[in-house]
Amino acid sequence: MALPLSTAACAMIPLIVGILLFIFFIVTIVLSVSSWRGWHIAAACLTFLAGIGLVICASLSVKTHTHWRREHASAARELEAIKLELYTRQFGDPTMVESEVPPVNDIQARLNRILLDRGRVWRQCTPGAPTGTGILVSTVPPRPDGAPGEAGTAPPNGIPANMVLYVFRENDRQLPVAYLGEFKVVDAQPTNVTLERTMPLDGLQERLIADQSARWSLYEMMPIDSHHVFSDEETISRPLDDQNKPIFGRMDEQQLRAMFSEVVGVALGRAPQDPPPPDDPLVSELVGPYLVDGLTSSEASAKVPVRAENEWWKLEFEKPHQERVDSNNLDPGLSGNYFDPEGYAEVTRLRVGGEGARSGMASIRVNDIGVFPYCQDIDRQLVDGLISRGICRNLGPFYVRSLRDYEESFHDIQARFIQRNEDIRRAQRDVAALNVSVRKTQEQIAYRQEERSKLTTDSDKFNVERQKISDLAATLEAQKSALQQELSQLFKTNLALTQQLAAIDSKLTEEINRRTASVVAQ
Repeated sequence: MALPLSTAACAMIPLIVGILLFIFFIVTIVLSVSSWRGWHIAAACLTFLAGIGLVICASLSVKTHTHWRREHASAARELEAIKLELYTRQFGDPTMVESEVPPVNDIQARLNRILLDRGRVWRQCTPGAPTGTGILVSTVPPRPDGAPGEAGTAPPNGIPANMVLYVFRENDRQLPVAYLGEFKVVDAQPTNVTLERTMPLDGLQERLIADQSARWSLYEMMPIDSHHVFSDEETISRPLDDQNKPIFGRMDEQQLRAMFSEVVGVALGRAPQDPPPPDDPLVSELVGPYLVDGLTSSEASAKVPVRAENEWWKLEFEKPHQERVDSNNLDPGLSGNYFDPEGYAEVTRLRVGGEGARSGMASIRVNDIGVFPYCQDIDRQLVDGLISRGICRNLGPFYVRSLRDYEESFHDIQARFIQRNEDIRRAQRDVAALNVSVRKTQEQIAYRQEERSKLTTDSDKFNVERQKISDLAATLEAQKSALQQELSQLFKTNLALTQQLAAIDSKLTEEINRRTASVVAQ
């Protein structure tokens, strides 16, 4: 870059002065030759040369000093600009009420709030073939053409050993469509992890895990249910400000039906390209509560059953109000959750009063709008008290979908699955024991039937023998009767003979006695 004229003239001044001094030195040496000695001239020349060297060194030092002063001034200006830009990016433009670009602190706060309930997520993970109870999963995302990614191109996953991960199968849009189970990291590497299941898996999960062509999502924390997850509104403030809008924003029915249709298709074992139609009754039943979430109770009741716990009241504050929202526990997370049993915030990032505050009060301004439950007695007392004191006015009942605790629900399903497996194994054991009893009973029946057959044969033979014996007995009875008659006749004959013998004996006795007497008499 050419220097300005004044600067170039200033740069020529030292050169002109140097030339004039050199000419003056030569003239002085020539005029002094006649009176000076040789060593005087040599000393003068050396002194002149040394002065020239000193001037050169001094000019170079000045030039270097000037250059670095300019560099320092330029760097200082850039540093001030960077500091101002850093401050603006971190805290926003101090000259504006609301910055056009959100500051880093606000974005970081929003990110922290999101990660507070979500944790880290590793998407597009590639599962390997299950080996026993372990599964090797690569955390390197595939390339755009679908080919496996290279380990050297992906940053370390940062997953430590012994971490518990919740694994989901994801679709082409990287949205989870099926829950595969809870796994523990038994081996952690920068680009892959080895997972081991912590709870038994059902048949659907086993089948989906065996499919190595699918992509997985690894969640550090179980995703939580939210009213805004399917809403087209980013915040709750805008829908609340408008009476005619749903309190949680409009729901895209077509998008909801498409997503739930894919989820139902995976659960039914259909191919990803062949999900059930969006108007399928099962899909409609699942989508219904999401579509009416945030509508008025009258609009919602026309599509889904409205229970008492789903009817909340929308209130507009007409007076300033303060409500305690922070827990009295000084140690954050004392109850092991984000909120204490009474519903007050325990975690520092959720406290209004900051860490260590005993009674953080949230200030509510006039025209602020809130939605309050109206099912429990304590809820009714709060809402009725706000209305009766003239603090709020009622804008009507609205339908609020009941949120699900997915972690507890999945654990409950797994516990019931384990219990059902135990019941099945117990029933199978009982069935096996009954089968053994039935087999032994059938053996006993066969043995008894064979014994009965033999007894029947013996009975037939006994009947034959009994008939023969009966016939023989009848014959003997007839013979007995005949013999009795014969014996009776013989008895009668013998009796008659006995009587005859008695008569003869009496006659003979008389005859003997007579003759004896006769003889004695003679």
